[in-house]
Amino acid sequence: MIGIDTNVLVRFLLRDDPSQVARADQLFRSLSPDRPGFVPLIVWAECYWVLTGVYRLAPAQVIDSLLELLNSDEITSQAEPQVRAALNAAGKGADFADALVQEAARASGCSEWVTFDKAAAKKLGFRLL
Repeated sequence: MIGIDTNVLVRFLLRDDPSQVARADQLFRSLSPDRPGFVPLIVWAECYWVLTGVYRLAPAQVIDSLLELLNSDEITSQAEPQVRAALNAAGKGADFADALVQEAARASGCSEWVTFDKAAAKKLGFRLL
């Protein structure tokens, strides 16, 4: 298994730096179900933030791209069910990072999540303090 950093995923998805894209493509071509790439939770969150925040891509486009990676046999994810659930929540208008935090907390046994973030409370059912 090979850990993949945010900048490699971003180059692979954006295709905006020929030299780095070539190296990212080479890496992705080398991956297989027996030797997959590994994407940790923080990399999913960073990638979403970079693509939607810095590059201003539409959230729906980013969600589709990340789901395509997540569905690939050549990619293994930390907490895959939580990443999938967070991407689905983001597809319904929730903030991806907030949804990912909620799913990680839920998987760790939290029965509720508290926040000062009104949008997260409304979209994800967090309890406002």
